[in-house]
Amino acid sequence: MKTKRIRYTCFFLVIFAHISVLNLFYVNEHGITFFWQQAVELRTIATHVITAALSLLIYALVEQALACYRKGQMAIREPVLILCSISMILSIGFLLID
Repeated sequence: MKTKRIRYTCFFLVIFAHISVLNLFYVNEHGITFFWQQAVELRTIATHVITAALSLLIYALVEQALACYRKGQMAIREPVLILCSISMILSIGFLLID
């Protein structure tokens, strides 16, 4: 249980740092543009935390489903795969809308 908590914490921190660093600057043909002021706004930080938390939730759910599947407690059929595809599309759409 302790290793799972450490793994989830590391996952959250890596995703949060990744999103924050990617949102910190923009590269175009004129060079790098840094967004220092936007990066420290409460709304931006809250968006990064929510996105990292949703990513962690999806990771935890998939990990639990795989554990049940490996134990033979659950069978993955085509409707489950379709539902996973739809949820992935919706999550990408959520990230693109702002």
